[in-house]
Amino acid sequence: MQITDGFNPGDDEIVISILKKWSGGQIGNELFYTIAGMMPTTGVVVVIIHNPSDPEIIFVTRPSDDPLLKSQLNLPGKLFLNADFNRSDKFPANGPLERITKDEIESDFPKKPEYVGVSLNSDTRGSWAVLVYIIELENKSLYRGVGEWIKMSKISDRKDIIQTEVNHINLVLGKINCTDIL
Repeated sequence: MQITDGFNPGDDEIVISILKKWSGGQIGNELFYTIAGMMPTTGVVVVIIHNPSDPEIIFVTRPSDDPLLKSQLNLPGKLFLNADFNRSDKFPANGPLERITKDEIESDFPKKPEYVGVSLNSDTRGSWAVLVYIIELENKSLYRGVGEWIKMSKISDRKDIIQTEVNHINLVLGKINCTDIL
C-alpha cells in the first residue's frame, strides 16, 4: 500500500478506519477545512445584483465561529452535499440553492436564479469549482433577505470581503468567461 505523503507506516489505515465511521451527516468545521484543503470541492453561488451599469451586490456575513474566515463577507453560496445527488427532482443544484435561502439570506429568492457558468477558485479554504447563478433586480427593495449591499467599485477597498468572490462577480458581469481559463 502506498503511504500518504508525510504519514508514517500505519497512519493511512488509522485515518481510513476513523473516516469510515462517518454516517453521512454533518462534518465538523475543522475536519471539513482539512479535507477541503486536500481536494477541490464544488458549490453554488448566487450573485444578487442591482443596477448592472453601476453594480451593487448583496454580501452575507460568514459565521462568527468559522475557523478561517470569521465574520468575513461573501456572496450567498453553499457547497454540494452527497444528499443533493439523491433528490427526487433529480437536480442536485437545488440542494445548495435551497440551503442558501434558508441558511444564508433567510428569505426566498426575489426571482428565479439564472445559471451563468463555472468559476474556478483557490484560497485559504482550498480549491473549488462553483456553479454561478445571477439574480438581476431592477429594484433592490425586492430583496427581502439579510446582507449588505456593496457597490462593485468599493469591493476592493473593503478588507472584510473575501476577495476571491470577485471572480464570481466578474463571470456574471461578462468580464471573464469559461474559455478565458483554458
